[in-house]
Amino acid sequence: MKQDTPNNMEERRQGRSPRHPRERDSFFVIRNILNVIFMILAVTGVCIYFFGNSPAWTYVIMVAVVIKMFESVLRFFHR
Repeated sequence: MKQDTPNNMEERRQGRSPRHPRERDSFFVIRNILNVIFMILAVTGVCIYFFGNSPAWTYVIMVAVVIKMFESVLRFFHR
């Protein structure tokens, strides 16, 4: 059991838990790449929606959402 140091007691009183450094593994890199692809597709879909006349924005946004869902699945099931 941890000893109650002044810092530890202060963190518990404020309801915070101490930070732990995150481990960077292969999923971290894959998730970052998927997030970048998602952001690019989302911005592209919005631009097509506002500045284009085609319904292609719908498909672009749907692909972006599927990529984001896949990234979320990696995040939830990796732990």
